[in-house]
Amino acid sequence: MGTAGVTGNRFGLIGFGASSSHGTPGHKHSVGGGDFGTAAQLSTAAGSLVTSGSREDGYSGIDVALNDYIFRSGAAINVILITDENRDTLSGSTNTYASTLSLLQSKNALLNAVINVDFSSDANSGALGIDGTDSYFEAALGAFTSETGSNSVDASGSSNNGSIDDYVNLALASGGAAWDLKKLRDGGNTADAFTAALVDIKVAEIIVQPPAEVPVPAAAFLFAPALLGFLGLRRKAKNDLA
Repeated sequence: MGTAGVTGNRFGLIGFGASSSHGTPGHKHSVGGGDFGTAAQLSTAAGSLVTSGSREDGYSGIDVALNDYIFRSGAAINVILITDENRDTLSGSTNTYASTLSLLQSKNALLNAVINVDFSSDANSGALGIDGTDSYFEAALGAFTSETGSNSVDASGSSNNGSIDDYVNLALASGGAAWDLKKLRDGGNTADAFTAALVDIKVAEIIVQPPAEVPVPAAAFLFAPALLGFLGLRRKAKNDLA
C-alpha cells in the first residue's frame, strides 16, 4: 500500500440511526475524547454504536459529517458510509440526493458506500466493489485485482435496490466507489481482499484528491457506520448501529 505524501490521518465517527432511546439521526460519536482521533481510538469508539435505531438516514449522517466538523486546511476528506439497508427519509428532512451531492462536491469530499448490493461486470459477478470509471475490484486469494477496459459495470441482483438509488449512484457521482458489505461479512480470504482493496483505494484517493491532482499533506477520514466495522475490522463490534 503506497502512503507517500499522506500524513496526520484523523478519524471521526458519525451515527445515523435513531430511536426513542438513541438520539437523532446524524450525530457525532466521540473518538479519543474529541471529534477526531487515531485509528485505534476509532476502533474503541465503535463500541458506542447500538442496534436499536429504527430510522436510518445516511444523508443526515453525511450532512453532519461535512457541516459539523472543522477540517484542517488542505485535508483530503473521505466519507465511508456503511449500512445494510436503504435510506429512511426522515419527516421534514431537507436532505435530498441533489443537495447531498452538492454538499460533497462543495467540500471536495469523496463518498464510499459499503452496502448490501451485489456488483457485477459483463465478464464476471461477485465483485468486491465498483467505481464510476468502469473499474471493478475482485478478490484474489486474500488480495484483490482491479479490472478496467471493455467491461461495463453495474449494480444488479440486489434485494435492496433502494440502496442503488440512495447510495451507489451518489458515491459514483462524487468520484468515490461502492462496495458489497456482504464480502466483508464473508470473512477469510474474501474479507482480507475486501479490506486490502478498500484501504489501497482510499490511500490513492487521498494522494490524488479531486479536482487538484496533487499530493495533500494531511488527510481526514470521516466514517458514518450504520451496521458494522470499518477498515481492517472483520468482526462485529459488540454494539453495532442499526
